[in-house]
Amino acid sequence: MLRQDPSGSVRLAPGPQTADRALASRATRAILAVTFAATALLVLTLALPASTLAATTRITFTMQTGDQKEVANYQDLIDKFQVAHPDIKVEFVQLSGNYYEKIPTMLATNTAPDLFWYGGQNSAQFIRDGVLTDLTPFVAKSPSFNLADFFPSAVDPFRWQGGLYGIPRDVSPLVLYYNVDSFATAGLPSPNDYHDRQAWNWDNFLNVSRKLSAPNAATPRFGMATDWWWGLWFPWILTNGGDIFSPGYKEPVFDSPKARQGLQFLVDLIHVYHVVPSPEEADKLGGHWNLFVQGRAAMYPTGRWVVPGLRSLKDFNFDVVVMPYKERQATALFTGIYAIPKTSTKKEAAWQLLQWLVSPEAQLQLAADGQVVPSRASAAASSAFVHSTPPQHNLIFLEAAQHGYLEPVFPAFNKVGDATWGPFIDMFNGKITVNQALDTVMPLARQAMGLK
Repeated sequence: MLRQDPSGSVRLAPGPQTADRALASRATRAILAVTFAATALLVLTLALPASTLAATTRITFTMQTGDQKEVANYQDLIDKFQVAHPDIKVEFVQLSGNYYEKIPTMLATNTAPDLFWYGGQNSAQFIRDGVLTDLTPFVAKSPSFNLADFFPSAVDPFRWQGGLYGIPRDVSPLVLYYNVDSFATAGLPSPNDYHDRQAWNWDNFLNVSRKLSAPNAATPRFGMATDWWWGLWFPWILTNGGDIFSPGYKEPVFDSPKARQGLQFLVDLIHVYHVVPSPEEADKLGGHWNLFVQGRAAMYPTGRWVVPGLRSLKDFNFDVVVMPYKERQATALFTGIYAIPKTSTKKEAAWQLLQWLVSPEAQLQLAADGQVVPSRASAAASSAFVHSTPPQHNLIFLEAAQHGYLEPVFPAFNKVGDATWGPFIDMFNGKITVNQALDTVMPLARQAMGLK
C-alpha cells in the first residue's frame, strides 16, 4: 500500500499480502471500467474546435530518444496533435550529444524547448532551483485532465512547496524476469504459481534458486543473475520492511537493522548459497545479462525497458513476477517527466501538447513496443497493454507499480549513489562485510546530504 506522510513524500506501508492482492485486483477491475470512458472523452476532446490561442503558436519540444523507431513514434503523435490543433505548430528538436548535460545548459541560458522530457531523479535540482513551471493552475483549469488516474507514487515526488512541476510519461517498476523453460525443465512451479498463493517469499525464492543452480558445473548455472547499481539492492531492503531514506529525504536510513538484514540476504545469496554470481564471477562468465539471455541464469531483476530486446531473441520464453517479498511487497520504481520551463512564453500551447502526450491513447502508442509502462493506471490496465505479449503477466507491472518506491527525487541523491558504489561492490564480491561497507558508506551519504 502507498501512504503519503505530512512532508508530501510517498512511503510504502506494510500490509498483509492477501489484502494487497485483493486491493490490486479490485483496483484493476475499477480501472478497466473507466478506461473506455477516458478513451471516449479523449476522442471528443480531439474533435473540438481549435483552441483560442494565437492564430499560429509555434512551440518546441524535445525528448531523449533511443532509436529512429521511437523518433518516428513521437513524430506521429505530434502530427496527430497538430491535426487536432491547427493553430499550434510543434518543432520536434532532436538533441545530439549528452542529453543530460544539454538540458541544464539550455535552462541556464533561457534556450530550453517549451516542453521537454527529463529523467525523474535528475529533475530534482530543476524543481529546487525554480526553473520549471508550476503546473497546478493548468491542471485546475483542465477539467478533462484526471491527475488521479496517474500512479500517485510517480506524481507526488514532483510536488514541491505546494506546486507540481512535472507529469510522468511512464513508470517502470523493477520486477523479476524469469526463463519459463528453465522452470519447466526443472519440474518447478513458476514464480507466478507461488505468487498466486501469496507465497513468492524469500524462502521459496531461495529454494527454487538452489534447485536451478549448478555453480560448479562445467557450464555454471545460477538461480539469478543481477546488476549491482542502487536500484537492484533497494528491493531487498524494502521487502524486509526497511527504508532507504527517512520521510522527506531528511536522512539516509539504509543502515537500520532491517536494511542490514536485507543486504545480508543478498550477500548470502552470493557467498553462502551460491545461487547468484558475484560481480567478479559474472564478469568472468561473460556478464550478468548474458548469463540470463543465454539460459545460464534462470532469473534477472530489471525494468520494462528490456522487453523489446527480449522479444527479439529467438526461442527465448520469458515472463515476469514481482520481486520476492518477506515482510511486504515492494520494489524500486523509475519514471521520467514532461516539464515546461518557467521562461517559456508559450505555456498554454505547451500544456496542450503535454496533455496529449500523457493521454491514454498516446501512452498506449508509446507502450506498444514494450519499452515502457503507462503512467496512467487506466492505460496500464487496458486490454491493449495487458495483452501485448510477451510477457504473459503484464499486470505484474501494474501490481508492482502500486507497491513502488520511486527513485529518490532530491538533488544530493546522485552523490549518495556514488558513495555506495565502490564499497558495495566490494561487499558483493565478498571482500568486506555488510557492516564494514555501511560503516564506510553512511558517513559519506550523510555528508553528501549536508548532515553531520
